[in-house]
Amino acid sequence: MSIGRAADDDPDVRFKQHLRRATLGEYVERVLAAGETNDLYLIANNRNLARPGLAGLLDDVALPAGYFDASRSASCGALRFGPAGTVTSLHHDTSNILFFQVVGRKRFRLYPPDEPRLLAAARGVYSTLDPERPGPELAQAFGFDEVLLPGEALFLPVGWWHHVRALDLSISVAFNNFVWPNDFEWYKPGAPG
Repeated sequence: MSIGRAADDDPDVRFKQHLRRATLGEYVERVLAAGETNDLYLIANNRNLARPGLAGLLDDVALPAGYFDASRSASCGALRFGPAGTVTSLHHDTSNILFFQVVGRKRFRLYPPDEPRLLAAARGVYSTLDPERPGPELAQAFGFDEVLLPGEALFLPVGWWHHVRALDLSISVAFNNFVWPNDFEWYKPGAPG
């Protein structure tokens, strides 16, 4: 789990500093007691679905037939779980992703990959901009909001910028193990050359 995120102005970039080991039971207790906060979160970088103790969770996930390589679901899937108020800062991914909302609601703020203001503020896959504290750069940027409800899915094409906030206690899973090539690791505008 990631803990101590609320005191860090960039917890997603510095995620390794926030990693702590706990049982799933201990983590659930903390989430239920936490109220609204960005202080603790099971994030994609925790690689939770690849852990033997959690692999059984994949038995409850039915991915659309013909789109995914089921043999790679554990290594290419991400479980996210946290209280209302958890935030994933503005970033883009280096693969296409199908994101499923299981419990609670999440608000996505989405921007196209070629949005000049975001490209200018890029540092690797992350942006220095924050849609929740918009300055003049984002005021002029083309973007839109989408609230994902339980049972809904969102396809995130590679390169699309997105900022995510859990509006409720939230459980989500995401997969990028499509049957076609899906590795665009080279696409990191703003990365050191």
